[in-house]
Order: sequence, then C-alpha cells, then structure tokens
Amino acid sequence: MSPIPVLSSCSLSIHDVIRYFDEPKNSTVVPRWPSPAYKGLIGNVLPEFLSFSQHPFPAKPDHGQQPFPTLKETHEYLRSFARPYLSSGEIRLNTEVVWVEEVTGGGWKVVVRDWNEGVESGKEVEESWDAVVVAIGWYDNPVWPETDGLEELRKRGLAMHAKWWRGPEGCEGKVSKRLFGMVVTSGPHCIVEAPYCRECKLLQ
Repeated sequence: MSPIPVLSSCSLSIHDVIRYFDEPKNSTVVPRWPSPAYKGLIGNVLPEFLSFSQHPFPAKPDHGQQPFPTLKETHEYLRSFARPYLSSGEIRLNTEVVWVEEVTGGGWKVVVRDWNEGVESGKEVEESWDAVVVAIGWYDNPVWPETDGLEELRKRGLAMHAKWWRGPEGCEGKVSKRLFGMVVTSGPHCIVEAPYCRECKLLQ
C-alpha cells in the first residue's frame, strides 16, 4: 500500500493545472485548463497563512503598506517547497486522476492516467492507496449571481466571469462595471482596470 495521495495534480506553472474527472473517460488529449492568475495579481492571504509546515514563507520585499505576496513571490515559494518532493517522486506531475473506489476491507483503488511521455500517451495505471484526500476545489464550476439582466449580458458577450479574466487589455476607453458577491476578485480586477477604462464601478 502507498501513502496518502492528494487528488489535485498541479503543473507548478502559472498558466496550467491538471484537470480531475469524476469518472473514467477515454482521452487522447492532456487535460488542462487555465488558472485564474493574471499579470499584476496580488494575493489576499498573509504569507504566514500560505506557508506549509516546516517550510516558512521567505522574507518578502518591502511592499510598503501592502502586506500580501505577489503572484511571482507565491509562485516561487510553491516551486521551492515542491522541488525536493518532485525529485523524490512524492509529487507527480502530468498525472490525471480518473477514478477512485473504496476497497472492501480497507484502502482505495485509484486509477490514474500518466501523461509524462507526451500528449499522445495517457496510459492508465491502477494503484492501491491507504487513504485519499480529495482536494480538487470548486474551480471547475464557476458560479454566476442571480441578477436581473445578467443572463442577457452573458448572451451578448458583455459579461465575463472572474475565472476567465486575464488583464485589462481590451478595456481601453470603455466603461467597466463589476458585479461582485466577494470583493476578493472583482475589487482587485477593478483596480487593475481603472487606469485603462473610461470609468470603472463596483456594483453589489
């Protein structure tokens, strides 16, 4: 039996992560989707709460009154933390989890698809694990608020979910109105867009 797997495989790239599927699917394409990271992104969690045990966040550059790490700093920290585990094989990349099943008598059957030999590989491998931690998050299911008129804006291509926002390009001279339920996304987006837009408003 093997140690506990975390069913969330990350490429440790700012741009892509490996996708998790709920049930087995035949696939010949490496499953990936873009992360919500964008140029100029600043975190909203203090470094001490981002740190893994035995691996404290390094002293960060002076950002004045802004205490949160930048995207680059967070990315470098995660790569630094993961490097020895990648070398030892305790973290595996390009590995897609396609099926998890509890085994009678104890343990779990985990079926993974190994993409490490290139985009034409995708070889399925069955493994036995003592336990499983499902840590895939909710990123695959963006939630839209129930706001009058929003559905029509979506149909006309005038509304974008924060999941797909990558920067202020294309906003020059336009009016940007941000509808938010949690200011942790719309607020920072509006700040980045403000120098480019003719007008930028936050709505609730």
